[in-house]
Amino acid sequence: MRKKPRFLFLALLAASLITFAMPVQAASVTRDVYGNPEVASLPVKTVPGDKQLTVQFPVKFSESTEAVSFILEIRKSEEKLPFRDVTVLAGVVSSDTASYTFKELANDTGYTIDVTGYSKDAEIIAHGRATGTPIVKPIEKPVVKPAAKPVVKGVAAKAGNAKIAVSFNKLAGATSYQIQYWTKKDAAGNPVYEKPITIPAASVKSATFTYTFSKLKNGTVYHFNVVALKKTEVIALTSNVTATPKAPSAKKK
Repeated sequence: MRKKPRFLFLALLAASLITFAMPVQAASVTRDVYGNPEVASLPVKTVPGDKQLTVQFPVKFSESTEAVSFILEIRKSEEKLPFRDVTVLAGVVSSDTASYTFKELANDTGYTIDVTGYSKDAEIIAHGRATGTPIVKPIEKPVVKPAAKPVVKGVAAKAGNAKIAVSFNKLAGATSYQIQYWTKKDAAGNPVYEKPITIPAASVKSATFTYTFSKLKNGTVYHFNVVALKKTEVIALTSNVTATPKAPSAKKK
């Protein structure tokens, strides 16, 4: 049997040793590249949703280098290995920002997403990392504005000598009315109301009712509000009306 030359045997042995000495690439492309000055830092943002996370990152991050593809890896934050990865080609992204949504995730669970950019020579040129937690957004209830209360109509104030006649229209459903009035304000600018005049609905016989305030001070501005009540509930009110009683002008001789 013919023996192989010694130099051929040594060459095969050296090739075997080189093969075993080369590191085997891991299934994940995630690696610590933050300390490598040749790898650009890629700003990555996550937007949480219901059982999902949307990752966003810029496609163009440097004027001198350009990535042709990005590998996105997601893992639970407490775990070391990703459980899902996707490839995003820069050529198919129509805007300056790429976006991808990881779905079927667990709500209230922290996730870490690594984005690695590759050049056309398959070299790592950019890397970024972000975390996020999918959440169930609360359902926004529509804001229901309270219905505006009806207005007591026909309210008027007619001044005379030391008196003012306040009139208003009858309102269906009211059990009583209050005429509130004031002439002064407190230090905070709030009206200081006098004791209101209460009128039972039974006293309002016609469509319009008039109540006359007497013994008032001429030259003073009086403010009036009319409130319609159904027992103790306010069912209608009016805006402020004013009147100023005054003495009659002296007749010329």
